[in-house]
Amino acid sequence: GGTESAVDLLAAKLADSGVKNIKMYDVSMTHPSFVLSEAFRCSHIILATTTYNAGIFESMENFLHVLSSHNLQNRKYVLIQNGSWAPTCGTQMREILEKLKGTEILNDSICIKSTLKEEQIAELDNVVITIEKSLNLK
Repeated sequence: GGTESAVDLLAAKLADSGVKNIKMYDVSMTHPSFVLSEAFRCSHIILATTTYNAGIFESMENFLHVLSSHNLQNRKYVLIQNGSWAPTCGTQMREILEKLKGTEILNDSICIKSTLKEEQIAELDNVVITIEKSLNLK
């Protein structure tokens, strides 16, 4: 729930800043084909997941491999990782995505330890500013 709450807050902040057509999917509950088809429509993609067994949560790892196997190019990504004691999934997500041509990671991975802390809200605000600039909204 901590990852979902952080992403919900980020989506609300993006909407408040004027970003349109925000779509959110839980890759553990949605078939990868639906998320993949949406990814082909998007210029910016935020990926948020937990560290699981020192790796990427299985559903997200599968989705990343689907993106890679379909050679999704020329996208901008924001990465959010969550891990209680040893968050490692951000680096691993980056390694998979950087193999795709034209990939740009817009941030250093935001690292949540279980739940978003009050002092981390500024990190989300910085992501919003970065996306606004990238979309030429401000």
